[in-house]
Amino acid sequence: MTTFCKEKTGALVAFLLVMGASPLASAQGAGASLASQDTSVPGGTLLMICYIILWVMIGGYVFFVMRRQKALAEDLERLEGRLDEVLGTGAQGDV
Repeated sequence: MTTFCKEKTGALVAFLLVMGASPLASAQGAGASLASQDTSVPGGTLLMICYIILWVMIGGYVFFVMRRQKALAEDLERLEGRLDEVLGTGAQGDV
C-alpha cells in the first residue's frame, strides 16, 4: 500500500472514530438534565449499528474510488507513452 493510501486510510479511520465517539460523549454529558435521563429511544442500539454500517459502506466506496482512480491514472500514463512511441513524438513533442 502506498504512503498516500495509508494517510487516507488513517484519516478515514480517525474520522470514523470521532463520529462514533461523538454521540457517546454527548449522551454521557446529558446526565445533568433530569428530562434526558427519563427519555429512552427504542432501538437506539440498532440505530447506532446502522450508522456504523453506513459509514463503513461510505468508507469502502471512497476506498474503491481511490483505487480505481489510481488504476485509471496508470492506464492513462501507459497509453500516453504508447501513443508517443507510435507517433514518434517523444519528448520533442511536449510543449
